[in-house]
Amino acid sequence: MGTGFLPAYQARGTEGGALGYPTGSETAVTGGSAQTFQGGDLYWSSDHRTVAAMTPGDIRARWSELGGPDSPLGLPTGEKVAQGRGSYQLFDGGVITWFPGIGAKVVDHESFTSWQRDPSLSGWPVSDGWSSPRGHHVQWQLRTTITRDGRTSSDEEIGSGTAVLLCDSQCAGDRSWPETGARAAGFDRLVERSWGGIGYAVGGELGTSMTDALASGRVLLPEGDPGVVVVTLGGNDAGGGRSDQQIIEQVRALVGTVRSHYPDSPIVVNGVMSRSGPEHDRRRQVDRLVTQEAASLGVGTISVAGWGDDVADSYADGVHLSQQGHDAVGARYGQALRSALR
Repeated sequence: MGTGFLPAYQARGTEGGALGYPTGSETAVTGGSAQTFQGGDLYWSSDHRTVAAMTPGDIRARWSELGGPDSPLGLPTGEKVAQGRGSYQLFDGGVITWFPGIGAKVVDHESFTSWQRDPSLSGWPVSDGWSSPRGHHVQWQLRTTITRDGRTSSDEEIGSGTAVLLCDSQCAGDRSWPETGARAAGFDRLVERSWGGIGYAVGGELGTSMTDALASGRVLLPEGDPGVVVVTLGGNDAGGGRSDQQIIEQVRALVGTVRSHYPDSPIVVNGVMSRSGPEHDRRRQVDRLVTQEAASLGVGTISVAGWGDDVADSYADGVHLSQQGHDAVGARYGQALRSALR
């Protein structure tokens, strides 16, 4: 055994450890050298100046199948690590993950680093990752992601004809006023992130606010450059007991997250759909808060305070429009959105 491997072998318990006795001499391999043992192999990487073990199992088998040291993965740069019911091992050119019922899959370092922040959001890879001009793609158990330049997105195809809608239950159904208006403004494809009860500062069906969900990666924005991002929130903040300052801070944070993701796409923040009666006082106040703060940040705004007066007979409940109301407001909103984008 070469002296370069001796410290690593001793650290693993020498012949009494998992590796057992050496079964051959140190040999040169692409990118470094190798030493075989009864219970696995040690590899020294000349680039990383590290020694890592490859032990029997599906990860080692997959690596060998791909070409071992001569594969695009190159040499291991870390040990196999157990995580929950699965495991993974880092290599110079990527990562191999393993999970029961799925097996060993190969993903890139960038996607893996993003995944490690909260594996529960995506689950484990169900296929090998692949690359395209859009970035690194990985199909996970729960979603498919694209990672590029340290930013992880969902994989929907979007472009200048796409409107991305961040919405509460005002977007329920497929003919809501924000949707109808966006189509009327010329956007033939809509990608929605909408949940009932959600707001800038309050959670609902999702269990966390839209602001926090976007910042944490629990909710992913699609990769690309949409024609517009439309934000329709605030109604649940109005009824959720949040202070003006809390709402303002969360508007600022959400706009910052969206702007960071889409630096070249316009953002339009809608106010809160409301009537002029006293029962909607707080909704109108929040409309003013969010549109004023958004305007101060340099994004487009559309106040919809009092718009409900024109369709007062077309409410399904105290705050949600019937389909007739959505259709009527949607036509008006389409004109307002076109104006906001000029």
